[in-house]
Amino acid sequence: MPVIDTKELGTPILKPTKLNATAGDKYTFTITGPHQTREVDGRLIYSVPVRTSLPTYPEGIFPLNKTSLRTLVQQLGDNSDEWLNAQIEALVVPSRNPRTNEPTLSFSIVKVTRQTKISKK
Repeated sequence: MPVIDTKELGTPILKPTKLNATAGDKYTFTITGPHQTREVDGRLIYSVPVRTSLPTYPEGIFPLNKTSLRTLVQQLGDNSDEWLNAQIEALVVPSRNPRTNEPTLSFSIVKVTRQTKISKK
């Protein structure tokens, strides 16, 4: 799968600090496409494109750490093409930046809801 350069497209990577979030805030995101990967400092970084209800960021890229990726795979399966329209409820939690070890905020997925397909009769 080709990697999409979000800097070229202008699609923002949604981080709690960018959203002026505080610990304890909850957000709901709807997945709009399959996962994406990019390499940063020799590590693969995973994300999914999402739609939000935020007026400043109606769409963006939701970053996936190992725990978030594992949660999505457990709840939705390992074929990210099938994640389309699933809803993610995420809680903002204190964490540490893995590169700098500085305190920061990150998203923790607390609920995943799969959209069911409506069959036509």
